[in-house]
Amino acid sequence: MSACSRRSTTCRPEPSAFEAVAVVSDEDWLRPAVKALSLLLPGEAKAFAVRDLTAAKAWLAEGLDPDGATVHA
Repeated sequence: MSACSRRSTTCRPEPSAFEAVAVVSDEDWLRPAVKALSLLLPGEAKAFAVRDLTAAKAWLAEGLDPDGATVHA
């Protein structure tokens, strides 16, 4: 999602939009709930166990360039 000005050729992400969110919890019920709710969200959502925190951070970082900016495909 992006908002483009009629007078400008630059586009920027909507403030309420996100590309990815990682939910980290040891609650077993949360993982299937996040998977189901991800269908309704503007970006991708994935749940991780607390022991997989490093994997959650890596998954989020996959869409970032070295400066931390979002990479658009």
